[in-house]
Amino acid sequence: MIGKISLERLYSIGQFNNLKVIEEVTEVPEQLTGNLQAHGLLEYLMLLSIEKTYRKYLKLQTELSDSAKGITENDEKLQASINYIEEAQSKTFKELFDLISDTKQEN
Repeated sequence: MIGKISLERLYSIGQFNNLKVIEEVTEVPEQLTGNLQAHGLLEYLMLLSIEKTYRKYLKLQTELSDSAKGITENDEKLQASINYIEEAQSKTFKELFDLISDTKQEN
């Protein structure tokens, strides 16, 4: 059986304005559908991706509104948070890859 996992997050970005970010993993391999650890890692990766997308949106808005002023402190903080998320994604991808490799060796 091939599974599917999806998450969505709604961010309020102003009065009566929202940003909806949806992350979806389709065709989850059969050997992972019942594995709670793999499921948790996939969900974490999806949450990281959603947060990174939101921060990139904020960074773009900052760049557009401050384009004449150059880099701002807020822009640097957003970039630092994006860098942190990318590092967390890499670490979690490795954990998931190791888990998949271990699962394949067991079969």
